[in-house]
Amino acid sequence: MREYKEGESMDLRKRVTINLLYKILLFPSVIYGAEQILPTQLQYSSWVPAAVLSTLFIFIGVVADETILPLFGNELATIQGSLFMTATTWMLPFIHPGNVITLPGAAAIGISLGIIEYAMHGWIVKQRRLHQTHS
Repeated sequence: MREYKEGESMDLRKRVTINLLYKILLFPSVIYGAEQILPTQLQYSSWVPAAVLSTLFIFIGVVADETILPLFGNELATIQGSLFMTATTWMLPFIHPGNVITLPGAAAIGISLGIIEYAMHGWIVKQRRLHQTHS
């Protein structure tokens, strides 16, 4: 794999690939790990609901990072994403009975993923700016 030097830009395909891999590694870790850290707040009926949440958040996030992020900027896009992930996580027991997810548990996931996203958004914005400068 080609190594990028400081200040060198990346095209859309490469940027999305790295973003996707970042999310694939971190999102499931947070979603599954939160159940271990907060067992009274989060209890999945099996591995399937957490996998569905992870997959949903990963793919919506990759698309939103290329569409919503440029429109609203890092802070507002991160807040929107965190609120979406909190609400979706909290609604999981209503959609898929047998799961126990409290609002504080859902908020812990939404905020944790928001922190991860904030860092990634900063990198994406920088890469987009570099690509526009070098194009």
